[in-house]
Amino acid sequence: MVGAAFVGGFAVMSLELLEARLAAPYFGSSVLVWTNIIGVILAALALGAWLGGVVVDRRPDIRWAAAALFGAGIWSLGMSVLGREILLSFTVLSQQVATPLASLILFAPPSLLLGAVPPVLWRMMVKNVEQSGHEAGLLSALGTIGSLVGTYLTGYVLLPRFGVESLLVMLSGVMIVYALLLTEKVKMYPILGSCFSIVMLGSLVDSVQGQLTPGKFFPSAYSHVSVIRMPWQGQDSEMLIINKGFHSGATLEDPEHTVFSYAKAAQAVEGLTSDPKSLLLVGGGGMHIAHGFLERHPGAIADVIEIDPAVYEAAKETFGTGDEAGLNIHFGDARTVVRRLDGKYDTIVVDAYGGDLSVPWHLITREALMDLDEKLSVDGVLTANVIMATNPEASESVFTRRSLATMRSVFGWVVPISMGNVTKGTGRIANVMLFAGHGDKPDAEALARSIREKYDIPTAQPFDFDASDALVYTDDYGPGDYDSARMYVANKE
Repeated sequence: MVGAAFVGGFAVMSLELLEARLAAPYFGSSVLVWTNIIGVILAALALGAWLGGVVVDRRPDIRWAAAALFGAGIWSLGMSVLGREILLSFTVLSQQVATPLASLILFAPPSLLLGAVPPVLWRMMVKNVEQSGHEAGLLSALGTIGSLVGTYLTGYVLLPRFGVESLLVMLSGVMIVYALLLTEKVKMYPILGSCFSIVMLGSLVDSVQGQLTPGKFFPSAYSHVSVIRMPWQGQDSEMLIINKGFHSGATLEDPEHTVFSYAKAAQAVEGLTSDPKSLLLVGGGGMHIAHGFLERHPGAIADVIEIDPAVYEAAKETFGTGDEAGLNIHFGDARTVVRRLDGKYDTIVVDAYGGDLSVPWHLITREALMDLDEKLSVDGVLTANVIMATNPEASESVFTRRSLATMRSVFGWVVPISMGNVTKGTGRIANVMLFAGHGDKPDAEALARSIREKYDIPTAQPFDFDASDALVYTDDYGPGDYDSARMYVANKE
């Protein structure tokens, strides 16, 4: 019976991680998404615990715990089959409504059932008052240990090796089988055999889905990383997708060079410094920016920071980039890796600020930019790709103002150039390249004209905001992810 506490704790945390990964391609994986998922799960667990206690007091029977585990297992099995279709149906709603509603309908039921397991177990275990504290502590400890094992085993071992759907099948099987074991009407050996069969079934589901799903999925501990083949501007192309955002793309005829205009415009940073010999790229993606830099500057070096090894593997396999001479890959979070790097860079390109409905807040604070500024050579120039509102009168311009204020608090000059190529929603936001450095400030009109003519991006235009009274993002208070999320939502209204 005490094993059920462990299984329940394991299932709660494993399901939470799997549900977040299941939702990421449709709602992203920002702090707002996590807040909704965690909040719904906690509320469901609390309601389940209360209901479980009420039911078992009225009719003490271990089969209530078995039924709860069985139901959670069946629901998880259903999520493995229908979860993506259900989540997709919610994407027609606004982000504020879709995320909590989808979490409530899809993720709350199994959490409610699992929440009912501990009070049932405790009620059935306690024989006298003198032992009640001991029994309650034992169940709580086993449930917590199960949650720890579920968290680390799922996050560190299982997710990088299996697809979400197959893991849901495996987890549902464990819950269903243990529910049968709780009825005490089956023998242990058939149970063990069933567990083995379910694991094999989960592996089979993983391989079959890999054959049926368009494109290719790359197991990742951070995001949902996939590559799909699709037409792009009249040519057959392959797109690297992280969660729901298109991060890199190239045609089948020329896989080593990007089709994205912002990545082409990033080359303009090289014209703002004399004879650049070094590049720091924050956010490798398809590795096209680093590949192009080394191609144009033989003998140069390019250091690339990429948090997700799966993205790098996808780039190598899909585009053939990532093995160039002079290229150094550093895996890890940009803040920690930047501080470990030695030397200075003539050019820094930051391409880690978008694609998931909100930016990584800790990468756009004053302190983060100061770390990058420390790595710039005397005449070096930084450029960052950011999705921004370009109309100062728009309600979603808060993120733009605060981002510009933060950059201007670090660099001697900042020049924003809009690429104008974000077509979703009302069109009030755009891909923006922020150029920044010290010394002589380049002429914004001339820089935009150069991008239009040299890189064939006719929509490139300079813009600017008065951000003198705007908040500067800091490590202590940096709500950039909230501001950018609100910007995306406002753009769709």
